[in-house]
Amino acid sequence: MSEDTFISHLVELRDRLLRALIAVGIVFVCLFPFASDLYDFLAQPLLNTLPEGAKMIATGVVTPFLIPVKVAAMVAFAVALPYVLYQAWAFIAPGLYAHEKRLVLPLVLASTVLFFLGVAFCYFFVFHLVFKFVFNIAPKSISVAPDIENYLNFVLTLFLAFGVTFEVPIVVLVLAHGDRDDRAARQHPAVLYRGGVRRCRDRHAARRGLPADACNTDVAVVRARVDGSAGIRPPPGAGQWRLPPAG
Repeated sequence: MSEDTFISHLVELRDRLLRALIAVGIVFVCLFPFASDLYDFLAQPLLNTLPEGAKMIATGVVTPFLIPVKVAAMVAFAVALPYVLYQAWAFIAPGLYAHEKRLVLPLVLASTVLFFLGVAFCYFFVFHLVFKFVFNIAPKSISVAPDIENYLNFVLTLFLAFGVTFEVPIVVLVLAHGDRDDRAARQHPAVLYRGGVRRCRDRHAARRGLPADACNTDVAVVRARVDGSAGIRPPPGAGQWRLPPAG
């Protein structure tokens, strides 16, 4: 039964991946005729700051073809990303609890939006400032002719850096949520009760001059001490629980 379930999960994962790849492929086919225009749009911040008469160059034989195709593929993935995320969500959602579903879905959507906001901020504001600064301090004796492949690598690096930077609010939110869950777990009545019983047992052993693990007193003996000295009531069903050794 478990093997059949595992195989069914693999089959579903394969189907979800195929659907996501087909969606990206369809968008890529639609964007392929506009690959050169997409690269021109990506290079516009650099072209606007180049010295008059300067142009970008391609040093490879097939670079003028491959670089625009790469840009079209990345744009196709970005356009199809909502459908790709939906396929990922449809695969993992059945294994999540209700409270996990309420948390994961908004986080995925918010993190996606923030990442694209970081990319947009980099494109519309950062690039102009960086390129203007670089070309203003460049020696007048050189001829500026950036390579299109190097420019694409530079752009992708900055896009990734600013996209990840804009994810900081999500990271802070997740860490704060995890810390709240830890505090709630430490304040659980069963945890508090066992801690109070352990402290009473250790004091009882110390009065008798014995090691802490030598006095494995039953809960019925120390319950009065716990309720009276620590103000903690035992959780339901704790009357049959026997104290473990101190460790």
